[in-house]
Amino acid sequence: MFKRLLTAFSVMLLAILAVACSTSAKSGSNQKIQVVATVDFYGEVAKAVGGDQVSVQSIIDNPAIDPHDYEPTTKVGKQVATANLIVASGIGYDGWMDKLVKSESKSKQYLRVAD
Repeated sequence: MFKRLLTAFSVMLLAILAVACSTSAKSGSNQKIQVVATVDFYGEVAKAVGGDQVSVQSIIDNPAIDPHDYEPTTKVGKQVATANLIVASGIGYDGWMDKLVKSESKSKQYLRVAD
């Protein structure tokens, strides 16, 4: 279990670094990397890894909400559209995010942690 978590965190760190290196922000700009996470756990990890270089929005931040049954709103669609990095489980737990990312016209850095 520990090895899986360590691997997931390492992959997330690499994804955030890849986004940081590939953003088209002007040199010396204070623009933060916009990260959208499906659940609060992944959002907290992204905050811990990215520090003050990221702005993180967790879609589901209430543990009483079941990600299997969640229906995204237009607000969530806008958050995904403006994100530089999207973090999801990737094992059907939050399959609604796959649909949102596929419907987005711009290519995004999409980290599916379980893949």
